[in-house]
Order: sequence, then structure tokens, then C-alpha cells
Amino acid sequence: MAHVTFDIQWRESMMELLDQLEAEHPDEAALAPMEISEYSCIYIKYVQIFRRLEEAYDQMAHPQKRGDMKKAVEAVLGRILEIKSWLVNLNKKIDSVNFDDILVDLKLSPDVLEIPVPRYFVEDRKVELEGRANFLAALVEKYNVAAQWEEELVQAPALPEEEAIQVMQVNERGRQGRERARLMRTLKKTQALEEKVALMGGSVSPEEAATRVQALVRGFLTRRRVQAITEAELVFIGMKAPAEGDAEDAADPVLREVRNAARRKVVQAENVAEYDKALVSLKLKVKETEGQDMRELIQDRINEWFVENRDPATGEYPDFPDAEDGGSKEILNPPPPPDDELDPDLKAKDGKEETKGDKKGDAGKEAKCPDHFVKLIHGAVSDYQVDWQDIDESTNFFQKYDPELVRKALKPVVFEEIRVEVDEEMRVLLENLKDMVAAERAAKSGKKNKKGKKKPKKKGKKDKKDKKKKGKKDPTADRSLESLYAELVSNKIIQAIPARTIGDYVGDFNYLGATLEKAGIVPDASMAQVRQGLTEDGI
Repeated sequence: MAHVTFDIQWRESMMELLDQLEAEHPDEAALAPMEISEYSCIYIKYVQIFRRLEEAYDQMAHPQKRGDMKKAVEAVLGRILEIKSWLVNLNKKIDSVNFDDILVDLKLSPDVLEIPVPRYFVEDRKVELEGRANFLAALVEKYNVAAQWEEELVQAPALPEEEAIQVMQVNERGRQGRERARLMRTLKKTQALEEKVALMGGSVSPEEAATRVQALVRGFLTRRRVQAITEAELVFIGMKAPAEGDAEDAADPVLREVRNAARRKVVQAENVAEYDKALVSLKLKVKETEGQDMRELIQDRINEWFVENRDPATGEYPDFPDAEDGGSKEILNPPPPPDDELDPDLKAKDGKEETKGDKKGDAGKEAKCPDHFVKLIHGAVSDYQVDWQDIDESTNFFQKYDPELVRKALKPVVFEEIRVEVDEEMRVLLENLKDMVAAERAAKSGKKNKKGKKKPKKKGKKDKKDKKKKGKKDPTADRSLESLYAELVSNKIIQAIPARTIGDYVGDFNYLGATLEKAGIVPDASMAQVRQGLTEDGI
């Protein structure tokens, strides 16, 4: 498949996510989902969207698209877990929720419920996992630890002599019978050929014999060529499986798709490496072109804050926020005013609404499905609409990065770095201003300026550190993780096991789960539900 295929898949998934959010949070509260069947449909739809997004993310070669798409994948995956937890709550706290009746209504197969493990879980940690495997193999070889899961080969007992002779006799008699049948078949063909020659009236001239041979050979070659064309056409339209052992396997779409996926992975790695290099150079350019303007903006805002928060009576300047508290973040982006500073009219309205709500009692306070990841889905969809929806990528055949989007993404990073630098400069400036104010006050009162006086430090942090030190001593504090890992391997607690996937846990779907529940019977979890629960909760 081409790159545009996954772009279309991404766009369709984003549109479906918008439809899902509208279905979950309609304008009219009466249309909101309430029953377990409604949430089951929502769950199945999210699983379908996740499968398409995960496939598109895995095969997408554009590095910036992959970054935005990964946010959508993780948001949808989190939403699936939220809805599943709510389904368990509606299902009387039973973890195995049966969807067979919903699948029948939607005319879907049970395969749609299979949640694939995102492939980037392994690909992003490939170096780490390979290093861990090599380290474990070296430790196993060093301590000569045999894995307990390895099963010894069981050798079949030797056959008794009489039984062995009987088996050999049966095989030899069968071989001799097949050989006699082959000889008889050859003899019959020879006799039939001699009878045919005798009926044709004896021998023929060399010219006539050559003509007959040419006619037979040309007919054979023509028939074979027509048969090859027919088979190629049937393979092309999918009416026949391709021949095995084809040198190029050009007619096999599955092998061709595997090759394309492997080739796309190579392009993906090259584009990511090029994108990482461009981040460094473009970051320096952004800092050179816009860094000075950012610095002046931050300094002006902080200076305004100094003037606005200076004590008019004493002339004292306020304390600058510590780096642990965010520094000048609150100065540049002040938080919204608290409820106490709201308009009294609005407060009165809110108070009336609260009294009305209290009169209704606790009956109106019903539990709702958690919606933490809904905001993340909204953010992923909005990012797609702003950055990618109206961009024409038809000319970007090699799926290279977009420099303008890189600069746009680097501006907040550069701004944050410059803000930290300006904070340190402004702290020094503030200390100098405080010293000047103290010197002026001392000069007015006739006292000496005490420059050596230091600001008393906070005791809260020391108390916390002291409390941490008074805790129990860690017996493994003086040992490295490698030594602890080696000790676990030597004691056969950590073992080298064969690589397995969730797909190796084979099991079918329970097609009568909902029917048994309606009859008052709680069925055991099927193998497919166990596999699904392990994927959702364990991975």
C-alpha cells in the first residue's frame, strides 16, 4: 500500500473519533448512553478505531505525522480501558463482559474484539530488550544455569526384533508391488504404441514424420502457453492461489505486502534519523532568529511584575518564585482568579443552583463513566485538524519532515530554555534591588548597611529530608542493579524463556455467553476473554 493509504486511514479515524465523542456527549442529556448495551457498542467502535490507527501508525513513514498519530493511539487506548472498566462496573463487577448478542446485532465477527498489542511497544524498546536478552544469556552461560522449562527429549523404546522384521517385510513387499505396477504400465504403453503404428500402415517418410512431429510440438507449446496465460489471469483476479516456488513471487499479494512493509520500515527509520538531526540545527536557528525577542518579552513581563507587586509603603520587592515552583511560569501565564474574586452576581446564581441541587437529593448524583482520556482525544483531533487536515502531501513522495512545523514545535521549547536563563538573571537582579532598598533605608535611618545578612532559609524542606533519612535503611543501597540481576539469575529466579506473543494463547470466543446470562447462569470466561483481559490489564 502507498503512503496515501495510511493518510486516508488516519483521516477516517479522526472523523470517526469526532462522531464517537458526539455520541457519548450529546447536546441533550436524555440521549447520552446509560445501558451496558450502549456502552458495549461504544467499546467495540473504539476497538475498531484503535486497530486502524495502530496499523497506520506502524506503517507511517512521516516522522511528524507519527508523533501526532501516537498521541491519538494512546488516547484511544486509554479510552478503551476507561470504557471497559465502566462496563465491568455495569456488569455487576464481573470482568468477563459478553458481547456476543451485540456482535449479532451489529453483524460483526468476534475478531473485532481482539485488541492487538501496539507494535511500537517493542520497537521503541528494541535496543533495551536486546541488551537485556544478551546480558541474561551471558549470565546463564556464566553460571551454567539450565532453564526449568526445557523439556528433555523422550526417546521411543526400541522395537522387538520380530516386530521390526515384520515392519521391514511390509515395507519391502509394498516397494516390490509398486515396482511391478510401474513395469506393467510401461509394458502396456509400449504395446499400445506398437498396435497404433501397425494400424497406420507401417512406416512413413522422413518428411511426413517431421511434419507430424512439428504439428504435435507446436500444439503442445500453444496449449501450454494458453494454460499459463489462463492461470496468470486467474491469479491476478484472485480466483486461484499463486504457484509455490515462484522465483519472484510477483503474483502473491501477501508476500508483496510484506516486502513493502519491510521497505517502508527502512524509509521510516531513515526519515526519523534525518528528523532528529534537523531538530538540532533548526533549534539553533530558532534561537538565533527569535531568541532575543523572547528574552526581551520575558524580561519586560517580569519587570512589570516587580513594579506591580512592590510594597508602596516600604519599597520592598516581592520574592521571586523558586525553580521548583515553576519560576516565572505563573508570572507569564497567571492562573485564573479564585472563586472568591468572581462577580457577586455570578456567585449568587451559583449559590441558587447549588441549593436547587441539594433539594433534589443524592438521587441526581449518579456515577458516570470516567472521561480523563476524552480531553486527550479532543487534543489529538484538534492537532490533526490544525496541522494536517488541509495540507497537500501528494508531492511529498518520500515523506520527509516539514521544516515549518518543526519550527512551530520548537518555539515553545526554545522559549522554555530562555525563560530558565532569564529567571536566573532576574533573581540576581532582584537581590541587587533588595540590597539597594536596604541600603537606602539604612542611610535614611542612619544605620549601617548590612550586606552580609543572608535571607533565612525555609525549614520545611530540611524537615522533609530529615524524615526521609530517618526511614528504614535499604539493604541493597550499596549494590548495582547488574549485581542484583546476576544474583537472581544464579538462584534460578530469573530464567531465559522462549519468546511468546499473546497470539500464541489460542482459544475461541464464547458464542452463548449472553444467552446463558439471560438464563441466570454466569458462564466462565472464555479463552478469548482471558486473552483480551491479559492484553488490556497486563500489557
